[in-house]
Amino acid sequence: MSNAQAERPRFYQGQYLGPEDLSAAVDHSRWARARHDLGAHAWGIAAGLELREVEALEGGVEVYVEPGYAVDGFGRPLVVTSALPVPADALARLSLALGAGETSVAVPVWLRYAETATSQPPYGFATCESDDAFARVGEGVEVLVGARTLADQRDPVVIDGVETDPVEALRTIEDEAPLLCDASVPFQTFPEDDDRWWLIPLGYVRWEPGSEQVIETTEADRRETRRFRRYLGVVAEGVYAADGLIRLRGRTVVPEDGAVSTEDACESEWPRAQSEIDLAYDDETGRVTPEELVWVEGNLRVAGDTRLFGGDLEFRDEDGDTGGVPMRVCRVEANSFLDTGGTAVSGKDLEVRIGTLGEDGRNRLVIGTHVSDPGEVGGKVVVQNDGRVGIGTLADPPTPLLSPLTVRGIGDGEELLSFEASDGTRSWHLNLKPGGADGLNFAETDVADGRLFLAAGGNVGLSTTEPGAKLDVREVSTAAGAKWLRVGDGGDSGRFWVEYSADLAPRLVLSDRDDPPRIRFQQTGPGLDEAVPDHWSWIGHARAQSPDLAVMNGRLGVGTTDPQALLHVEGGSDVALADAASGYLLIGAVNGQNVVMDPNEIMARNNGAVSVLHLQAEGGDLVVHRNVDVARRVAVKDSGRVGIGTESPAEQLDVRGNVKLGASGELFAVGGVDNLRLVAGRVDTAGTEVTGSGYTATWTGTGVCVVTFTSAFAATPVVVATPVSGSGDDQLVTLTAIAAGSFTVVTADVEHTSGDQDVGTRESTEFTFIALGAR
Repeated sequence: MSNAQAERPRFYQGQYLGPEDLSAAVDHSRWARARHDLGAHAWGIAAGLELREVEALEGGVEVYVEPGYAVDGFGRPLVVTSALPVPADALARLSLALGAGETSVAVPVWLRYAETATSQPPYGFATCESDDAFARVGEGVEVLVGARTLADQRDPVVIDGVETDPVEALRTIEDEAPLLCDASVPFQTFPEDDDRWWLIPLGYVRWEPGSEQVIETTEADRRETRRFRRYLGVVAEGVYAADGLIRLRGRTVVPEDGAVSTEDACESEWPRAQSEIDLAYDDETGRVTPEELVWVEGNLRVAGDTRLFGGDLEFRDEDGDTGGVPMRVCRVEANSFLDTGGTAVSGKDLEVRIGTLGEDGRNRLVIGTHVSDPGEVGGKVVVQNDGRVGIGTLADPPTPLLSPLTVRGIGDGEELLSFEASDGTRSWHLNLKPGGADGLNFAETDVADGRLFLAAGGNVGLSTTEPGAKLDVREVSTAAGAKWLRVGDGGDSGRFWVEYSADLAPRLVLSDRDDPPRIRFQQTGPGLDEAVPDHWSWIGHARAQSPDLAVMNGRLGVGTTDPQALLHVEGGSDVALADAASGYLLIGAVNGQNVVMDPNEIMARNNGAVSVLHLQAEGGDLVVHRNVDVARRVAVKDSGRVGIGTESPAEQLDVRGNVKLGASGELFAVGGVDNLRLVAGRVDTAGTEVTGSGYTATWTGTGVCVVTFTSAFAATPVVVATPVSGSGDDQLVTLTAIAAGSFTVVTADVEHTSGDQDVGTRESTEFTFIALGAR
């Protein structure tokens, strides 16, 4: 099939040439160049065409497109030989769509190919049929602004007379053909004029609708500009080095500050030229060739796999020197070893070689984050060539690692190490400062107190990060039967454990081969050649002969291995007042108040002196010798009443039985049916209370004495009075005015007359009296 755009003009002698023949020669050259540009390259910017901002006199900035060159998707050249302004009027028209306001917007700028017909023929030489007879066509450009859809950015290409999206150009015949993502189609039918659009993206300007002016772009705008711009590429499968070296480098250089020549700028900014270290010399052929085929003089991104076939990945300094210490990685070496069954098998080692022998620990592999200063590493994992590894330990200057693995904690908790489950969730972790504590903590995820904590100073905590003892065990669960601590598996081996019982009470249990099982705490033991009973349970460092503390069948023995009561204490001494170590049971401070007991004594002491022994000091009844024999019962009631022979005393002292008195108990106490009080005394003639108490006596006249009770009786008492012998021959005592508070005694001397009656004369006489009455 004939393709008009593939026809090359062929001239012959005497040929009449018309304008179409000359145009065909020009078109063939244009299309051949376009096919080369889109076949060996991809459309885009070749050089220049940067957006340059210049401060404007009336405010804001003016933006220009700098000179440069590009090729569009139709193979047409876009050449800018002098700066072109970005049209402000086109930006102003955007304000109608954006709306007036102070908010600024980033506006994209484009460049398109445009033709201009020039050099019309002089008047009289033009043909009558043609209105577009021009001798020249100016290939120019046009600057456009505003956001555009992909359909507005480029027109379809024509392939075999059919318009198609350039990305799908390979699918015009085969529907499953791959996409041509660079949209550069060299086998298209090219347009013969500029009626088809293909926009070249140049970047962004910032327009402020409120002020109707262009303002300076932001850093974000300039980043977007670089992402927006499209540069042309190279299409090839094989790239052949002219003399064994291909160098990939940036095309342009931004000189450093300072007055330097362009040659100096390129020499200093471009990667260095080849030097002696970069070249290899072949003694046989005498040829000098580069050490490497490809130099990548800048950053390199690989989106897929990278494979080394039998070679090393070697690191050198910026001058290409190893400094005598080659750093190599990725060498694969064959190995052989014995598997678990003892069979010799072979495999491969992926080696990392750091430095040379004799420099152990001096050369390192450092893994860390990127920082601005190439001499620093934020990080870090450090592998020394002596096999020691450090995580987070890099220092400046570094210190050598002394352990096979050194880990530095991070964060507030000084996290060290985490362990993950098969689904990727963190299950356990190690840290140094849980909650600010100082130690080594092994914990489950989301458990604040951890599971095992080794505190600074030596204390160990289980389920706590604040151990208050050498071993501090705290149970998290309070479920019935939850074990706190268990040692042994039972049976002949014995078992000891601490748990919550079924009623949620703490329980300490020791099970051994005894029948019944028992707990013993012992300190001293027999000689090494003495027999040890098989049933003893050993707690302590020495073999025990007489346990200090034994527990069996719910009984506690102190100083005995066979307790016969709930508390059985042996091995004490008789209680002594001044001997602080005496007794069987001591309660209280030795050098203060204490109560001490032996088998037949209870004593209250105060630092070696006597003290008060209080029974039921806070209230409650006290009963002594309580049994069925009422005669042996003594009770002190909470009310203060004392009962002897009764637990229900009716009075302050209630004695059920006889009361004996006297030095040897030879006397019985007098009793009465009523509650009586007795006042007795002897009064002399001066009114002096010679004996007795609870009264006063006053002689109010000759032979008249008034006795007054200090405390009156509840009712009129019974009073008797008797004159004291020797005060007279015939004395008479008469009582008058007997009352609850007093009585009067009248004394007289009786004289016998010769008549029938005796005559009495009042005379003060010493007397005795007894008053008995209700209390």
